[in-house]
Amino acid sequence: MKILVDAYVEKNLGDDLFLKILFDRYPSQVEWFVTCDSEDELKAFETYTNVKGFNKKIHKYKDFDGVINIGGSIFMQSGNWWIRQLFNRLTYAIPMKLRNKPLFIIGCNYGPSTNKLMDRLNHLFMKLFVTDISFRDKESYNMFGDIKQARYNPDIVYGLDTAKFTNIERNNNKFGICIMSFSDKKINNDFINKVVEITKELCEENYEVEFYSFCEKQNDLDTYNKIQEILGESYKNKISHYMYEGNLTEYLTKFNSLSYIITLRFHSLILAQIFKMKYYPIVYSKKTSNVLHDQDYKGKYTKIENVQTLNVENIISEVKQNNHSLNSTIKNEATNHFAEIDKFLRKLN
Repeated sequence: MKILVDAYVEKNLGDDLFLKILFDRYPSQVEWFVTCDSEDELKAFETYTNVKGFNKKIHKYKDFDGVINIGGSIFMQSGNWWIRQLFNRLTYAIPMKLRNKPLFIIGCNYGPSTNKLMDRLNHLFMKLFVTDISFRDKESYNMFGDIKQARYNPDIVYGLDTAKFTNIERNNNKFGICIMSFSDKKINNDFINKVVEITKELCEENYEVEFYSFCEKQNDLDTYNKIQEILGESYKNKISHYMYEGNLTEYLTKFNSLSYIITLRFHSLILAQIFKMKYYPIVYSKKTSNVLHDQDYKGKYTKIENVQTLNVENIISEVKQNNHSLNSTIKNEATNHFAEIDKFLRKLN
């Protein structure tokens, strides 16, 4: 059978993890066609013989047995970008609807949105065209809870098979910091300056500092270059930088060698939790604070707009004091995003 997958494929670690979990769940029974501009964007899946790029000039929507739209922040307002997003979804949603074939949307949160028209049109779209939509936070689910197709489950990555990473030796002298770029210049500068302060403090405490970037296209490398420039040559041998480039297993293995990390990107937090690291969250988006709230998280965290207030001298003890543990059922709950897809594929087989 042939399934069209609408996903973000710009070598972003979180989104590639979504796809890995999807493809690994159904290893042989499906031929996947992923929306992309070039096959290079699917580098993380080059060993999967049943994963191909979707080409509008060659492939027709009518030839697919269904569509899966998988991703996290796939309902963002972002000016008028939401209009284009809705139109793109309709290009495959309408053919699926006319042929009584399913459209699944899984793993997402909604917003941020202040646009009532966007909310109403997306509500109508979900109600009329979507077979199943599984949100990753309760706030998003509650916005659309009146739609019978809507469900809530914890983020898909909580269901990642971590077995191959369990024997990795942790290095207690390594301290990770997840970095990214912000469009707001003040926030970006405040973040960079605070990371420089933290790095200096960590180096004085004889830690090796490793920076983790999840997506080059979103300017993560620019942030690292600015940090490195401010630190100067004297810190060159005390810091390292790891950019995700589609090398999933290698990157996760390196990430999991850390004992401590300051998280920033959404999935740096999720990975720190499932790999049972000590961590301190910097929260740049409501999607992160929502997931912490859903977990009844009691630990400390800092919002990105307040990052300049973060106490550098206390950061090491704050990380080491984080004793938050995940609910033992979260892995199974996360796999429930796929429950309706499981039923659908069993029928086809």
